[in-house]
Amino acid sequence: MRPAPSMASGILGAFVRHRNAANLFMLLLIIFGAWGVSKLNRQLMPSLEIHNINISVVWSGATAADIEKNILQAVEPAVRYLDGVQTITSRAAEGSGSITLSFARNTDMQEAEARVDGAVQSVLNLPEGADDLKVTALQFFDPVASVGISGPFPEATLRRYAREIRDGLLAAGVDRVRMVGYRDREIAIEVGEARLRQLGLTLADISSVVNAGITDQPAGALEGDFDARIRAVAAGLSAPELAAIQIRNSAQGNVIYLGDIATVTDTFDNNDTLGFMRGVPAIRLMISRTAAADTITAFEAIKTYVADISPTLPPSLNIVVFDAAASLVDDRLSLLITNGATGLVIVLFVLFLFLEPRVAFWVAAGIPISVLATLGVMYLTGQTINMISMFALLMTLGIIVDDAIVVGEHTATRYAAGDTPAVAATRGASRMATPVIAASLTTMAAFGPILLVGDVIGQIMAALPLVVMAVLLASALECFFILPGHLAHSLPKQRRRPGWFRRRFDAGFAWFREHVVGALSDLSYHWRYATVALAVALAILSGSLLASSQLRFQFFLSAEGESFNIFAAFQPGIPQEQMRAIIVRIEQAVTEVENELAPPGEDLVLTTYATLDLENSGAFISPPPNSVRCVPPPLPTRSARRSPRWPGWNA
Repeated sequence: MRPAPSMASGILGAFVRHRNAANLFMLLLIIFGAWGVSKLNRQLMPSLEIHNINISVVWSGATAADIEKNILQAVEPAVRYLDGVQTITSRAAEGSGSITLSFARNTDMQEAEARVDGAVQSVLNLPEGADDLKVTALQFFDPVASVGISGPFPEATLRRYAREIRDGLLAAGVDRVRMVGYRDREIAIEVGEARLRQLGLTLADISSVVNAGITDQPAGALEGDFDARIRAVAAGLSAPELAAIQIRNSAQGNVIYLGDIATVTDTFDNNDTLGFMRGVPAIRLMISRTAAADTITAFEAIKTYVADISPTLPPSLNIVVFDAAASLVDDRLSLLITNGATGLVIVLFVLFLFLEPRVAFWVAAGIPISVLATLGVMYLTGQTINMISMFALLMTLGIIVDDAIVVGEHTATRYAAGDTPAVAATRGASRMATPVIAASLTTMAAFGPILLVGDVIGQIMAALPLVVMAVLLASALECFFILPGHLAHSLPKQRRRPGWFRRRFDAGFAWFREHVVGALSDLSYHWRYATVALAVALAILSGSLLASSQLRFQFFLSAEGESFNIFAAFQPGIPQEQMRAIIVRIEQAVTEVENELAPPGEDLVLTTYATLDLENSGAFISPPPNSVRCVPPPLPTRSARRSPRWPGWNA
């Protein structure tokens, strides 16, 4: 029987004997990691896949009970048993209702949206006056920053600047811009009851004439090589143009226009939310990114655009970038990188203290190589650089060091025993292959079950096992195919006597090992029951700390708050000017506190942004510093807006 080929004759021995194989493989891992770093997105938390579809409906004037009975109970049976639906949540409110469908994790959401839309279209006999059912697949958008504009301008002028900045931001590469404090344009038509009776008209007559002039109308179809539907889109009319609409001809042949019998005013929806910055009317542009975008890159595009456009705007127009979630990302990642670099320096110091300098150098060199390779694997598996993945990298830094240390230390032991550098490197790697692989498999078995966790927390925590597995793979490649080759060619062929520091340090460490650690080992062996009792006592003490709440459990560490929010509720009927005055007084109080606490020449508060919800009689004031995310409370879904002065018109 022929003996089995030794490890030296295999692929590991080939990497040890070849002078350039280890270097070329190391270069490939470095390039692979650099490519991954250039592609990885940076963000605060992992991106989420939202498997929800929302069905909404608006029925102006209806009560919550009417919407539940006449709409929601008719729609739910049509969508309840669609493939992939796990839960259904219905919500009925005054004037509106919604149904949220939650789908399984592996569901194709585009196909699911099409199925839901088809099921909704099959629902007939909706109540008269209710709008069509709207199906929306929820998408992931992560806040990046906000841009606020304010100044002593008419509202129409401020709206125009907001639209220009919004279009510029979208052209600069941001994914979504949502405006708060941007009220819908509204044309109000007021007509007296006596005038209507005099002319024999009704409000319905005027409404039908106005509708005919401004409503979009279908205009047929175009047939040929392709079929296309044509729709006539009404132009946006101004108040004078609406006033010039002909209502009827009088018996004397005179033409009666809308402006002759009604007052037509171009205004804005009084029920929309108002915005203020430092007491001045303002509009807030909330900028978000999609899952495929990079938070830091998007924020840099925002700052560049604002810096470029600011000189072209009027000096009295105040534009400020605040609520920058991207700054949080940058600060947290910088903190993690700094802590990781500090830990790496400590590891290097310990390695050079206990190992030969050449062995310690190549063991330490394996750390950045393995980290780069891990980043490349992270990109291939769809991961991003975020708080969870960076935490996993720091946590597994010890695994990288341990794998390299055991291979390097055993190689140094074999070399000291008389083996040649190549034989010592080969035997060191082959001898340590079994324990290193076994330890890697047990670590994977410990972290792997996290992938089975579902819902949102499962998507957030999935980065932990994926990064750990990537680290273990990269560490195994480095310590078995790169490190042995470097050790074989770096160890001197002629053995030299160690220096005085190495001789004295090794002698002192040997004394400590034999007389201190050895004595404690002998003591614990001979008094083993006392040792077990001591271990049990420590375990009981640890459990008592948890039971007494002296050591509290917290899944995510709460960072110190960098912003505060003020919410004020007003009694119905309070005039708008009085509510605005209260907001100004609150902001003045914030400014006074800032002046008392701020060091000389410094500002504690970048800006304040207040929203006044006129329909719900509430104000929300948020003083955000430069790297703070301030999320206002969600407002209830509102029905189609109308001016209190009938008939109102949303242009």
